[in-house]
Amino acid sequence: MSTENPTVALPTSAETRTLSSELGTPPPPSAASSPSSFSDTSGPSAFSVLSKETQLDTQISRQVWEGALPLVFRLRRAEVCALQSPHAVYVMASRGTYLPLLMAEFRQHFAQAVSPENRDQEMWVEAEGVPLRWHLPLGVLYDQLCGGTSPIGSATVSASTSAASSGSTDTMASSSLDIPPAGATLLSGHLPWELTVRFAGFPSSRILHCPSLRTVEQHFMNVLKQANYIKFGNGSGVNSLTSSQQIQLWQAVSKGDFDSYLEVNDRLWPSQVKHLPIRVLRRNSLPTVQLPFEPYRVDGQENTVAGALHLVDSALFPDPCACGSDWNVLVHGIAIPLETPLLWLCRNLSYPDNFVYIV
Repeated sequence: MSTENPTVALPTSAETRTLSSELGTPPPPSAASSPSSFSDTSGPSAFSVLSKETQLDTQISRQVWEGALPLVFRLRRAEVCALQSPHAVYVMASRGTYLPLLMAEFRQHFAQAVSPENRDQEMWVEAEGVPLRWHLPLGVLYDQLCGGTSPIGSATVSASTSAASSGSTDTMASSSLDIPPAGATLLSGHLPWELTVRFAGFPSSRILHCPSLRTVEQHFMNVLKQANYIKFGNGSGVNSLTSSQQIQLWQAVSKGDFDSYLEVNDRLWPSQVKHLPIRVLRRNSLPTVQLPFEPYRVDGQENTVAGALHLVDSALFPDPCACGSDWNVLVHGIAIPLETPLLWLCRNLSYPDNFVYIV
């Protein structure tokens, strides 16, 4: 059984209009013959205009939104104190959801089978012994822990540290909570994804506590604000939404209502963007990388996935135009061609929190 992800037609940078041609000037040399350098930001006015080709493709976004993962939750056998183990719970879950939203539906089902002293403890989940970080969307967790066989997993710490130090990393992502054990390998990833429910021994050094669903909502809104600060260069995006619109947005995410979500989220895409909210997750002991990725290079060509990976780690990706065919780069479980424009990717394959997670 395989993940049921949609087949999405991804454009290459040659198939989209460049910034220069949009403004009526002669197009620059092709991406294949130009170096992939990211332009320096000259100040708050350094914005890029979105062309018609980089507007939202509703059909593609809806297909991505509907991507789902089959899960099976089982209570850890050692924690069962009832005469019989509770039945496993099978769920077809949206890739954009968060684990606590799912777990709230069946907490009581498992809690009644554990010892009284553990019954009121915080429920958490692990996969093959790895505690799952609820603050990441479900699809990101699966792609990072189980997806593909990229050479990223064998990268050395020293090869990537220098490149990452030239930019910034996400505050939460760069903490020790976001660093898998050194030498970590990919999980089996068999579907349905087998997840073990736990009540005892909460691993507070590896995952965040989640005392209530309100915590999940607050986390989502904070990440959404961060993504929109990156796009706008200020906090005007989410702050311009009314209270009812913010409530509508979160309810749409928690209930999987794409149309209701889109109605509000469209307001969060300006006609001009400063930077792109992108996070790169690597399958080794290094933290998630978040740099100020720009839509266009200094030569006017669109920045691509290859260029972004080169910026993240020039040692692993020495050639920004041809990183090789062995790399398996995933977004929403979809293998993304390295020549895919970043701006198109952000507009159409962002998670509900407005970040693109490249794994």
